[in-house]
Amino acid sequence: NADMLEMASGAYVKATKHRVVATSFERRKGSRFSFPIFIHPRREVELQPDVTAMQALRKRISQVGFNGHLLKE
Repeated sequence: NADMLEMASGAYVKATKHRVVATSFERRKGSRFSFPIFIHPRREVELQPDVTAMQALRKRISQVGFNGHLLKE
């Protein structure tokens, strides 16, 4: 995800929140669908010294309230 890319790039690439705002044209025409795509590196990839992709994912998931210990190594 973008958080991992920001970490791995030393903040060269900035993470952003996903947000969809409907234009007035879209509100008149009906629904709009948005499908974010999340691509993760392999679990063992080091994003920073001593921080693997799995460790970063566990931390992020626990920040949003999910029980991160369910993600097994």
